[in-house]
Amino acid sequence: MSIKWKIQQYNREEEIEKSLSSNLVSDDFIFYDYKNNIDVTGLLVRRADMLVIDKNMKFWGLVEVETSNHSFSNHIFPQLLGLNQLIETNNYRLAEDVLKKYEDLTHAQRRLIKFNRPFLFLVVDSDFEMYKKICNSFCSIISIQRFISTDFQFAYRFNVTLERMLQLSFCYAILDTNVISISNPELINLKDNVGDVYNFCIGEDVVISKSLGRSHERLLNHYPSVFAVLRNESRITQGKYFVKLVDDKSYVLSKALF
Repeated sequence: MSIKWKIQQYNREEEIEKSLSSNLVSDDFIFYDYKNNIDVTGLLVRRADMLVIDKNMKFWGLVEVETSNHSFSNHIFPQLLGLNQLIETNNYRLAEDVLKKYEDLTHAQRRLIKFNRPFLFLVVDSDFEMYKKICNSFCSIISIQRFISTDFQFAYRFNVTLERMLQLSFCYAILDTNVISISNPELINLKDNVGDVYNFCIGEDVVISKSLGRSHERLLNHYPSVFAVLRNESRITQGKYFVKLVDDKSYVLSKALF
């Protein structure tokens, strides 16, 4: 008798979270239950459902889990906007919170979380194709479907659409006087070996920087990541930039408009 498969719908978000926590559905990600309030001020109660870590140690993020019977425009999208705003404003404190909660993380995982800004992920039991372009600038979408066989075995279909920054492997940099801080150094292969020299190209200018390694203290309005002393800093317009790897130890910076 041949084995047949059919979709077994998820009825509740908790069922999706259980599938993800089993870590049997993806070869690329590790999921952890989270449920902490990500408004570190305590003024609001807004919880992320799960924590996700890329197995290649390029990025990590917080996860909103939803079932497709919820309205995208009236429920899911407003939730994502609120989470994204809190992640942007609280990224450093969120990292501290995660590291306290998960003491058994590996050394590599802890470094990834400590020195890289988190990304936002939506996991939903539907393809949500029509909404991917709307979310692409700030949120990755993972669709998960569960199948059950006639002999009661389970299988999963797991599709990932990464947000634009993760697809193109670029991140943010903040330039301030003679300091540069990077939002996601692992994403652009920026190492923290003290004394390493990098080329940052701004237009036709090449600005040479020397790595000071990771920062262990939060500087106001900076990312808690890689800090460097810049030479030729008189040429630099201070502010926020996009930064992308061009080749080994060479990066191009372009001014961000927000």
